[in-house]
Amino acid sequence: MGTFGKNLGANLLGNLITIIIFFILLFFFILGMISLSVKSIKKTSEIQSDYNVLKISLATHIGEYEKDNVNLYGNGSLQKQLNSYDVVNAIYYAINDDKVNGIILDCSEVSSDLTTLRPLKMALDSFKKSGKFVYSFSNAYSQTGYYVATASDKIALNPIGSILWKGIYLEINFYKNLLQKIGVDMIVLREGKFKSAVEPYIQDKMSPENKEQYSHFANQMWSTIVTDVSNARNIPVTKLNLIADSLYALNASYAYNNKMVDTLVSLLEFDKMVEKKIGSTPKPITIGNYIAQNKENIKSNKKTLNKIAIVFAEGEIMMKGSLDGKITAEKMVPILRKLADDENVKAVVLRINSPGGDGVASDVIWQELMNIRAKKPLVVSMGSYAASGGYYLSSAGNFIFAEPTTLTGSIGVFGLYPVVDKFLNNKLGITQDGIGTNANSDFTATLKRPNNYAINTLQKQVSDFYDIFLSRINKGRNLPISYIDSIGMGRVWTGIDGIKLKLVDSLGNTNDAIKKAAQLAKVSDYRVVTYPAPVTLYQQIMDMMTPETTVNELIPQEFFTSFYYYYLLNKNIENPVILTRLPYDINLE
Repeated sequence: MGTFGKNLGANLLGNLITIIIFFILLFFFILGMISLSVKSIKKTSEIQSDYNVLKISLATHIGEYEKDNVNLYGNGSLQKQLNSYDVVNAIYYAINDDKVNGIILDCSEVSSDLTTLRPLKMALDSFKKSGKFVYSFSNAYSQTGYYVATASDKIALNPIGSILWKGIYLEINFYKNLLQKIGVDMIVLREGKFKSAVEPYIQDKMSPENKEQYSHFANQMWSTIVTDVSNARNIPVTKLNLIADSLYALNASYAYNNKMVDTLVSLLEFDKMVEKKIGSTPKPITIGNYIAQNKENIKSNKKTLNKIAIVFAEGEIMMKGSLDGKITAEKMVPILRKLADDENVKAVVLRINSPGGDGVASDVIWQELMNIRAKKPLVVSMGSYAASGGYYLSSAGNFIFAEPTTLTGSIGVFGLYPVVDKFLNNKLGITQDGIGTNANSDFTATLKRPNNYAINTLQKQVSDFYDIFLSRINKGRNLPISYIDSIGMGRVWTGIDGIKLKLVDSLGNTNDAIKKAAQLAKVSDYRVVTYPAPVTLYQQIMDMMTPETTVNELIPQEFFTSFYYYYLLNKNIENPVILTRLPYDINLE
């Protein structure tokens, strides 16, 4: 008994010490984050008045809203994610800024996807047409980096560098064989033959339907990219495809001889080029500092009560949680209700970049958007994604803009029911037993194999929600349900397709959406306000400290970008849910 007491005491003491160490480390982590935040505030508050050129590094995080990011893969430094709307308008503002002689574009590293950066490229085109110069440099251009660089007067490449010009390749990991080996059965429920999010669990390769849609939108996006580059560089589309097929641009000399770049120089030589162009020593100001110093002027905020509000909605759609990389009904509903009731807000622009998520959360937010639409114009601007649940929200708009490379549609519903009884029984030696008060008390119990009635009931839920999905689009877009179903079935379309199919009204970006919103609201004198407020590091820490925070939310989101299906499986084991979500995330490198 004494030995037992000693062991018990030792275990309790060990656990206590572990807990104390954990909280000490957590304390210093939070202290460090706050320190970084304070340093960042001090740094951005310094005014830089002596500049003659604007420097834009594509390594800068550019997203749908402003937030603080910690560089977990580097030295832990604080990096501010800039709002793409602010970046684009800063470039337009610089056209009339006498201090800015030109723009230096650093394409050595790219942190944003091509669709997000396309409005930036268009703004650079306008800047160049104004008579000011745009010079770009990289030791090695990625495909997206090179695409943006084609807005330049001169594209410079390191003589021993390369351009990764190769076309688009999309792939999916399949887990059917793995699940069979470990004894996990996945019961799949879906509505729509193209709703391929479930395929990795039940197949070992793409279905013909999935290959068809993948090929279609990959070719559509590549056609847009090649056409834009062809127009910018005056290189025939056929030749650009030949270069991609043969990977010729990996050779710097070939890239130069075939007009993909204008000069082969080192970084030192490039800096001298810029100096010669300006006629004096370059004094660059970064795009982040430029925005911070000129924010009021860039937004052209007039002293008027009339407002057009932009609501930035980015990420997975969920019921609860913060708005840091997610769209949560919990946080979004109060914002939308406030804008609906504010008489000074004459119109609302929803800037959405979402592959979808929780179906019920999508409907909750849709109801609030329709409440806005009943009181004032609601215009939608689509980013890289506005698919499935993302399109669910978009359909509430009076008018919808999309980028040519936006992925939209995916009008379909699916659910997953993982059954792990064989894994527990055969692999771990764990068995289950239990009692129930009613015939289906064990409904959705993942440790017990469901009966046919339970499976049919779940499938009916999915089918019923698909009908609701169609009815929401019918109400928002005034399209016949039979037609929506015919172009739906979970199929993914590009922004260009969306116009042809009447899912989208026009190609355009956030600025186009603001102009349309003002037109529909019949106001010419207005100021732009944005929601939600910028997400500071302090707010992120406070969100982590709430009782509802899960372990997954504590782990940085970037660690899960390659593990979406793990997340999906984990989510459905915890709580089976109806999902309106794009089956994959695509990053055009």
